[in-house]
Amino acid sequence: MNYLDGHCLVLAKVTEYGELYFLNCSTTNTRDIFTYNGMNAVGGITPRGSDPDNEWMGCFQGLRVLRYPIAETNSQGVVTRVRRRTNEEMREFGYSTEQYDIVQQLYTAHALEEDGMKPQSLHDLIRLRMKRVEQIAPASFIADYCDEILSAYLEREWFVQDAWNDVKKNGHIVYPEDLENENIFQALGRWETWSSPSSDVDRRNKYFYLADWMEYAVRMFGMQPNFIDLTGLESYNVNSQADLAAAMITEKNRWFQTKSLDYTHSSGKIYTLTLADIEERLYDLSFDPNHPPELRWGAPEGSEERENMPQSYTPLPKGAKMAMDEAYKLQYFYRTLCQRETSSSYLRGMYTEGFPIRDKLDAQVSKWSYLTEPLLHKEEPEPVEIIVPVEAEKPPSLTPPEVVTQPQAGERPTGRRDPRARMGGRSLR
Repeated sequence: MNYLDGHCLVLAKVTEYGELYFLNCSTTNTRDIFTYNGMNAVGGITPRGSDPDNEWMGCFQGLRVLRYPIAETNSQGVVTRVRRRTNEEMREFGYSTEQYDIVQQLYTAHALEEDGMKPQSLHDLIRLRMKRVEQIAPASFIADYCDEILSAYLEREWFVQDAWNDVKKNGHIVYPEDLENENIFQALGRWETWSSPSSDVDRRNKYFYLADWMEYAVRMFGMQPNFIDLTGLESYNVNSQADLAAAMITEKNRWFQTKSLDYTHSSGKIYTLTLADIEERLYDLSFDPNHPPELRWGAPEGSEERENMPQSYTPLPKGAKMAMDEAYKLQYFYRTLCQRETSSSYLRGMYTEGFPIRDKLDAQVSKWSYLTEPLLHKEEPEPVEIIVPVEAEKPPSLTPPEVVTQPQAGERPTGRRDPRARMGGRSLR
């Protein structure tokens, strides 16, 4: 469980890579904003000892175990009430204050170490301890995951065509503007059936998961290089976190340029979009079923794709009609969201700038380009001593061959050269 800005997040899932995901257990109407938040939600944990009068002040914001319930009974064994255990009653289950000491260490020393590795944050430490896989292979993961992304958008094309056929057959669909119990993400009737703001959020999140996974790989490479299987990336000569980030981006782009789908234009013509095209149009794909297929697929303004596009409109709850181009422009904010909203949705007077938009994958992952320190050090082979065998009766020759005058018995050698050896070196002494 984690406390976040008035909300209580309950741990719902731990992935094989050690990533945590939470469900919001608040009862407020903003509860779904935090649904399936990752570890980005686990922040603001107070370092132990921040308050001189109470070393645990503010530490309730960490990851905590829920207080287990306990039943109270009367003398006949009948349950009279169920309540949460007190602090003292929870002691028997054990507890740890390590996370607050870790945050304090980060705050003071700006460094951590775990089994010889150096995680850069509490989140990195959690990933290290919670992961269940021994190794990951980015090249094969990226190739397989690109197929998953393509499959998600292929399904979207079938849905877009069915929605456009319904509009042509049954008329335009009312946009749920400024309604108390409905919005574009959760409505009633035909809008709920044929619009795609919710499923488009899911597809954007599927795309961004690849970016987050790549960043996970880069982080882990910095802490534990052998955790990354570089099979398939040999040509990139990966030796640093920056190298790995660049290699994965290049691999992603290679697959994005080759994997494609076909969609049917309102004119009946078939257009081919690669995953690279869809990535370029990520925030331009219309969710409004009143828009023709080419606008649902984000055809660029002024392009041949948009030529002769039928002019449609979006009806509003009280009978007003908004021209297609104006509605498309004013829906931009909702096309950039990566989570569903639970409050009312708007169209007239909607702002079209001044709000944060998440960087796409290349921009996100390339931020690791500054980490160029080599992490893989090739071991130099130990020198091998080569022994040249020599004959036992003769010492090895250390000087150029020359002839030396041999002394007679009882004489000392003179050291003079034999006149026949005019071109030799110094004599042996």
